[in-house]
Amino acid sequence: MRTRTRTRTRTRTLSLSGRGPGLGLSGRPTCTNRNLNKAWGGKARARARNSRESDPDEPPVGDVLLPVLDKEDLNKEAKWLGETIALWLDEEWCEQKVHVTIGDALCEAYRSQREKGKNEATSILLQLSTDLSKVDFTESFVNPYDVANKAMECLMFKSGIEVCCQSEQDRKFLEESIRNI
Repeated sequence: MRTRTRTRTRTRTLSLSGRGPGLGLSGRPTCTNRNLNKAWGGKARARARNSRESDPDEPPVGDVLLPVLDKEDLNKEAKWLGETIALWLDEEWCEQKVHVTIGDALCEAYRSQREKGKNEATSILLQLSTDLSKVDFTESFVNPYDVANKAMECLMFKSGIEVCCQSEQDRKFLEESIRNI
């Protein structure tokens, strides 16, 4: 019932705004199946399906796997990850005690996942954000998802996996961090 009330309120608010259906809060069209079906003459799903099938030479996106580590290397990497994230948070914002707490929690969450035999990046990322949600982030300028994403970026970079949309400053920061292991 609570969800229904929220849905009705949101619908009422959007229709009262004068923007009309299919327009977002910014006044721009929203991307829904109904809008796509209108624009493409009722063939949105078929076009999406056919676009995937149209290029047989393009390989499907696969899992991103982190290297398997022995216990000693795993402990080193987990410690490095926690310290690197704490340092990144200090440099990105300002030095705060909570950054060390976040780094320590990240270290433990990462170690726990890898000790369970997980090495697939997406499942580790999701579990890190879940585990980090137990940490009090109220005094930080980030949230568990920011930290988990940055941690995965660090791990992928360290493993030699290409990282999308990484700034030159971040690349240099991580190169320096890896040298100091």
